[in-house]
Amino acid sequence: MGHITSEVVGLITLVGLITIGLSTYLILYSHQIFEMLSPALNLFQRSENYTENKFIHEEHKDYDVIIIGLGRFGRRLTEMLDEHPGISYLGVDFDPGVINEWKVRGKDVIYGDMEDPDLLEQIPYKKGRAIVSTVPNNELSQQLIKTLEKNQHKGMVFVTTATERDYRQLRNYGLDDENILRPHQMAASFFYQSFLKDKVIQ
Repeated sequence: MGHITSEVVGLITLVGLITIGLSTYLILYSHQIFEMLSPALNLFQRSENYTENKFIHEEHKDYDVIIIGLGRFGRRLTEMLDEHPGISYLGVDFDPGVINEWKVRGKDVIYGDMEDPDLLEQIPYKKGRAIVSTVPNNELSQQLIKTLEKNQHKGMVFVTTATERDYRQLRNYGLDDENILRPHQMAASFFYQSFLKDKVIQ
């Protein structure tokens, strides 16, 4: 319509192409970029996070098991652990509603997000026997494993995957089969062993 000149149109197009190209890499390598920039970004960090601080577990004690993600799979896992009073566990979740619910029930729980690179600084994991992540995200799982190895964690680590492709990716990353949790396959295997194998299949 003639409102802007061809030079302006060219500039807008160039800026659009550059930002679209950069955003792809910024999204793919967001964690690595954050690690490089975090020292400079600390200048803008608030001394106290008022939103999350009230959900942080106040007691600093050791736990046998750390469970990251208290959805259906994580919740069921804690129910089974409750059958063994000698096993202590700490739940970790990013949903304030879940945190409040667990605190009302008298459960040990802490606010934490798998996407937070400083998550492990909030968790007393070093003397734990096992860390279980029920979050089916390969990138976050690999980041967790990398950070634990960097901190020389000696306990067991279990991560969750939802698809066969993600499972193969984790295997190629170097994880043993027994350390990769696949809820759907595990449920099907349990159903087969408990019901079909002896009661239906002859």
